[in-house]
Amino acid sequence: MTRIWGQGKFTPGIILGGQGKFTPAIILALTLGLGSACNDAGFQSGNSLTLEQETAAAADAQAQSGDATPEFSNHIPAQVETTMESSKKPDTIINSFESSKTREASFRFKLEPKGVKTEFTLEDNLAPVTDNFTQINRQPLTDTFTQGHAGTTIREEFDQAARQGLADILVVIDNSGSMKEEQTNLSSKLNELLVSIKDASWQISVITTAPAVPAGVSVNTAAAEGKELCNTTLIKSGEADASEKFATAVNAGISGSGNEQGIRQSVVGLRCTEKPWVRTGSTLAVLIVSDEDNCSNDGSDCGSLPWAKESYLTNYVENTLQRTIGKNAGFYGIVAPSKALCSTAGNAAPQYLRLFDYKANGAVNYGNICDGSYKTTLNRISDSIALLLNNQFELKTLPDDGTLKLSLLLSDNTTRALDASSYTRNGKVISFVAGKEPPAGSKVVAEYRTGSKPILSSFTLSQDPAAGTVIAKINGAAASAGSYTVSGRTVTFTNAPADMATITLDYRENKALLDRFKTTADPVTGSIKVSVNGQATTDFTFDAAKREVVLKNLPADNQTVEIGYKKNAGPRLEYTPPVSPDGRNFQILDQTQPVAFTKNGNTFTISADAFQAGRTLTLSYDVPDNSTKAFELGRLPIAGSTDIVDAQGDCDLGVGFEIVDDRLISNCVITNAMEFTLNYKYIETVKIFKVFDVANPEAGVWTVYINGEATKDFVRSGSSIALTQDPGAEARIDIHYTLPE
Repeated sequence: MTRIWGQGKFTPGIILGGQGKFTPAIILALTLGLGSACNDAGFQSGNSLTLEQETAAAADAQAQSGDATPEFSNHIPAQVETTMESSKKPDTIINSFESSKTREASFRFKLEPKGVKTEFTLEDNLAPVTDNFTQINRQPLTDTFTQGHAGTTIREEFDQAARQGLADILVVIDNSGSMKEEQTNLSSKLNELLVSIKDASWQISVITTAPAVPAGVSVNTAAAEGKELCNTTLIKSGEADASEKFATAVNAGISGSGNEQGIRQSVVGLRCTEKPWVRTGSTLAVLIVSDEDNCSNDGSDCGSLPWAKESYLTNYVENTLQRTIGKNAGFYGIVAPSKALCSTAGNAAPQYLRLFDYKANGAVNYGNICDGSYKTTLNRISDSIALLLNNQFELKTLPDDGTLKLSLLLSDNTTRALDASSYTRNGKVISFVAGKEPPAGSKVVAEYRTGSKPILSSFTLSQDPAAGTVIAKINGAAASAGSYTVSGRTVTFTNAPADMATITLDYRENKALLDRFKTTADPVTGSIKVSVNGQATTDFTFDAAKREVVLKNLPADNQTVEIGYKKNAGPRLEYTPPVSPDGRNFQILDQTQPVAFTKNGNTFTISADAFQAGRTLTLSYDVPDNSTKAFELGRLPIAGSTDIVDAQGDCDLGVGFEIVDDRLISNCVITNAMEFTLNYKYIETVKIFKVFDVANPEAGVWTVYINGEATKDFVRSGSSIALTQDPGAEARIDIHYTLPE
């Protein structure tokens, strides 16, 4: 498989060599003697270097700056492609180039009848410089998490065992005219009332809601003197006829007063001075069954008498009998919670409901008098009365918070969930609230989970991550970018990873990447070329005050940044204008002032004290009459590319001017000053190439191909290849770098 690098730009391959373009601002003046048959001349710009000169100068400058390879970044060949062979081991980087490039040249001539004058402008030497940088490599960090799980499910059962204890129950039955059906309903339900306490030592005393007093004593007097008659029926555990006695006592008749006084009669039944029955230390329960409220309607029919309020009863139980309501005493009932729930009742029972809720710890201690069966209500009341039973159980292991659920498997094989308010947990020990203990003969079923760990959607990194660097993996597979978000140190997944999944979060330390790089010298304006990781970019600015290149797009960690530019390498004192081979009497003038110089061939060297960048000097010399005028252009023009512009008279290419090989030959007769411009194109062949993306050029193997044929005619310096033979025009140069194994 071959992978293309880059995006269609040929920046990875850089030709090293001269600029190949002549400075068009130079004016050449030619003065020929009068009477000469043909006195013409053409001159190449004196400010241009040949490719070889530029290459040599570049090599010297780069050696001084620490880069062994000269580079001219504006010499970019027509590169075919840059690829990487990844089907082989080791990998091979391939850079392809073209060996030649078409360039343009332009010369301005001024011809006069006498002599030759050539103006040239002094300029600084420009040396190419390459500064190489590497982006900081922020420390890679990895945090690993393991997703939670639901834990292990455990189910335990505990048998509820009865212990010997005393349970004294007072049943206050309404015997008014509307209670026939309700008495019948209750009379057959002794077993339902005892279902949870049948193994305890229980007593049930039954009294009606209608007060009874001795003959000749008023009701109020009897109450004040404690002389109410305690007309009760007592049924005890172990009696063979307990059910019959209970049924008879509950079927108390319907001849009682319509002013039902359940509160008063509860106290009478508990006090019962003529035949006491409440035992010391017993658990005490009062069950009121009525289709109206106390004193018919919230105490209203009893006026201001003490028993018009439920406190008459609660004070007696707490203060006189020394019971703790909610622990070893409680109030229960079968009444009308509201007319809406029991339309046949005489009145709803708000006062009774307040009594039943008194210190009931949230338990529902009553049922509806209009129910078709009182079984459910009586079973619930029986559970609550069972205060003599065990109330603590120890689990085998510690449950995970919030997972414990308790239920009761009753003796009739029915199951009932237990509300969390009925028990507390301290470690592995479950303690039931007094009055809410499981009934005897039942099983307490505990179901819970242990060893679980929370299922999380969010995970917190150990350090602040650099923006945009967090990469999430779940069980080694990369998570899609849209499946999680990052806020500060918190990484949040849209959907929580699966149970026990391994979450790996890779990121880099929170350091700012570099966006600016300081050059080692002051770049010449407009000469800066920047490559990031081998790819050329123009997306930068230059801060001249700080001598910094500022990149708009930050290079990634450890990427290379190469900044190429030209710097001022000092004054240029040597100039080589194209002069006539038979010129004589040479002078260099600063306007009218002579300038000292030396001449070696066609090269003129001025003194350093005469140099001032931008100053224009004039080279003046004589040319003998009737001499042949042939001026070398220094480049071989491409056929058909030459053109003379602004020529005067009959002088033009083919008429007065002729291009022969790399020379301009003039056959033009000059009688007056004449200016013209010669334009042409030429082929520049390059032999030096730069390869990017090579981290360690000394470690791998380099192979060079010219038009597909391997060659050994090259010299390598670092990542630069210099051919030692002429590849010819339009040759394809392929440079292979094979990475070490």
